[in-house]
Amino acid sequence: MLQHLHIQNYALIDSLDIDFTKGLNILTGETGSGKSILLGALGLIQVVKRDSGKCVVEGKFHLPGKALKYLFEEFDLDYENPTIVRREVLESGKSRAFVNDTPVKLNVLKEIGLKLVDIHSQHQTLQINDPEFQIRVFDHFAKCGDLLNAYREPYRKYNKVKRQLEELKAAQAKNLNEADFIKFQLREFEEIQIEAINELELEEEFNTLSNAEEISERLQAALHHLSEGDQAVVSELKSTRDQLDRIASYSNAFAEIARRIKSSLIELDDIRQELEGAASSVEIDPVRMEKLDNLRSSLFRLQQKHGVSDVAGLVEKKKELSGKFQKIDGQDAEIESLEKELSALAKRVEERGKELSERRAAHTGKFKREIEKVLRSLNMEKAQFEVLLSPSSAPGLHGLDLIEMKFSANPGRPPQELKKVASGGELSRLMLSIKKLSASAVTSSIVFDEIDSGVSGEVANAMGGIIQKMATEKQVLCITHLPQIASKGETHFKVYKTVKNGNTKTNISRLTEDERVVEIAQMLSGAKTTDAAMNNARDLLALN
Repeated sequence: MLQHLHIQNYALIDSLDIDFTKGLNILTGETGSGKSILLGALGLIQVVKRDSGKCVVEGKFHLPGKALKYLFEEFDLDYENPTIVRREVLESGKSRAFVNDTPVKLNVLKEIGLKLVDIHSQHQTLQINDPEFQIRVFDHFAKCGDLLNAYREPYRKYNKVKRQLEELKAAQAKNLNEADFIKFQLREFEEIQIEAINELELEEEFNTLSNAEEISERLQAALHHLSEGDQAVVSELKSTRDQLDRIASYSNAFAEIARRIKSSLIELDDIRQELEGAASSVEIDPVRMEKLDNLRSSLFRLQQKHGVSDVAGLVEKKKELSGKFQKIDGQDAEIESLEKELSALAKRVEERGKELSERRAAHTGKFKREIEKVLRSLNMEKAQFEVLLSPSSAPGLHGLDLIEMKFSANPGRPPQELKKVASGGELSRLMLSIKKLSASAVTSSIVFDEIDSGVSGEVANAMGGIIQKMATEKQVLCITHLPQIASKGETHFKVYKTVKNGNTKTNISRLTEDERVVEIAQMLSGAKTTDAAMNNARDLLALN
């Protein structure tokens, strides 16, 4: 229940603190006095007094049991009793929200607020035409909570997998062109067998072939100077060796030099053999030359295309493209896997949904009878009400059913859509009937803002009786202009305006028993109360 409400700089209020009680809390006042300010404050509407600093609305709630603990845990908030929710709005429009002094996002505050207070205004009767509202109310009456939760568990997974599948298929369609391009790029690498290329060996072979004629000539010239002719290096060195051999016995130094010359001759002989082999292997091959030239051109083009500087960079690029292609190519298998999972989930959704539909179908008759029973107590003896269930075209958050409520207030006319047949007063009574059946679903408090609009007399008294009975289960805050309803409250607040120095302010005060008599008498007869009105007011209070 709402224990305390603090309002600062909201609409015509500078600062206000209100303590509410259990049971039925009544709020009355002249038209335009600001009775609905409570509704606006609880709804945390962003209205800030100009030049007055930030607007603050803070509510202190007593939470029975642990009914809402799951919600606090879901948002990672401390579950405290009492719980304090606060909204602050600056003149600039920026706002902050808090739950037990922990900053939260506005959607979190809204989610928790909806569980703490059920606000019903005179304009909320439009809500009764909303199929989602209708099915929520009906499901509460039919006690479908357990089956609905069991249905939503696979339904949420079904929706998640369905979104994944749709996104994957869209990505696959988008990737088709990219896959073709990647395949083309990989084919370029495969055609030149990039992994088998040794860049150094390639360049060496190319340089050799491109200079084969000069290389052959130079090798032959080197061989001639080394071992052919009268003045060849080998011939001259052999003569030098022979001269030193003749004096080697005279000195160890001469012998060592002779030995070194012999070693040089051996080395030169090896060099000669290698030169002869090289000279014989050099050949002019224009076909091979053209092939290497084309390969070098392809490598250069690919290096420019992919922004790398060597063959190693191209090898890495090929690995990267292969990975992308495999990922795209693997989407077929992933799509097939998701389609199987979606099919299994669809079967579970269908099974759970049918169980939910059966529970609903079993309670349509009872819901109809209970609504008509309450309507009869509100002087609508001939009212007819129907609940029609039909299969939906696809699974939805609320199951496999569509719901339609129909209503007729007059005999001889068949029930039709609510928006076509009900007047404002009839809708108020119908909405109150529905609220009565769903009151126990509200965790904390119910707020009625002139739900008695369009009714009077005995109907108003009957509505007051229903609201009074609802207040035995839940705290009810009722803004009313009817004395029949106001007289049934356990606590009565009066909303009024004052004007000081040209400034209008709204105030709220809790009435004493004597003040209640005067207030209800004024509601009966106007500002100038008569003895009859005072006596009538006392009689109304005594009856309740």
